[in-house]
Amino acid sequence: SLLTYNPYYWNPFADMFAWNPAWLITVNELASYAMLSALVFHALRDRNAIFAAASIVFLVFCKTHANVQFWYFLLLPSFLVTLKNEKWRWWLIALCPLLDIRSGIELVWGSLGQLGYHGFASVFDVYRLP
Repeated sequence: SLLTYNPYYWNPFADMFAWNPAWLITVNELASYAMLSALVFHALRDRNAIFAAASIVFLVFCKTHANVQFWYFLLLPSFLVTLKNEKWRWWLIALCPLLDIRSGIELVWGSLGQLGYHGFASVFDVYRLP
């Protein structure tokens, strides 16, 4: 069976984040929603959503897919370069590290470890999406 694991999932109360502390899940969800909101705001404000479409679609995909890891957001800057407004483009790219706060913490303090990991991926089968 497939492991259902997505720290950027839309449901902050889902008991499916195998080895992440609750504060990290909350930070990831808030940061990813903030980035998505900023992109939608930018697309509506500039009335030219086609330039933000790739970034928005990528974020929505990552938020709704059942198996997204922290490092997937390393791809986001490559989608953000399509933004026409240079100020928005560079600000959003500069804020991308906030989407992967776990890696920054692990660079400074070492591994966070795997809280609550119980072995093979099949033990998480109870968390499958309907």
